[in-house]
Parts: sequence; C-alpha cells; structure tokens
Amino acid sequence: MRVAIVDDECDIRNQLSRYLQRYGKEHQVGFVIVEYDSGDSLLQEFNSDFSLILFDIDMPGTNSSPSFFVSTKVC
Repeated sequence: MRVAIVDDECDIRNQLSRYLQRYGKEHQVGFVIVEYDSGDSLLQEFNSDFSLILFDIDMPGTNSSPSFFVSTKVC
C-alpha cells in the first residue's frame, strides 16, 4: 500500500511514518511511505497510485480549502 505523508514538520512526518511501519508489522500490511514537506512538492510528483494521503492542512503557503484534496478510486 502506497502512502503519502505531507507535513512541513519533519518530526511529524517521521512520527507518522514510524506509526505506519509499526502498524504494518503488527497486522502484516506492507507500506511504501513517501514523505513530502509541502502540498506543492506532492503535486509536482503526484502519482495516482497512492492508497492513502495523510495531509497537514495547516502548512504555510498551502491552500487548505477542500478543493485542494485529491481523491483516488479505491477498488
């Protein structure tokens, strides 16, 4: 499962990544985690094969309106 973590704070990205890795080990779920430090960096490299995007809506320079969020089809 590909997961994007988008947060301007490195400590928060690292903490979320550790939580997901621990959860994956406990529940036999494989995660591929990609971290971004801004919404702009996510959009520059956006790949629609993310299963989950964890997005901090309170980042400097980010349009946090609901229209910014990207949804993907889940089968």
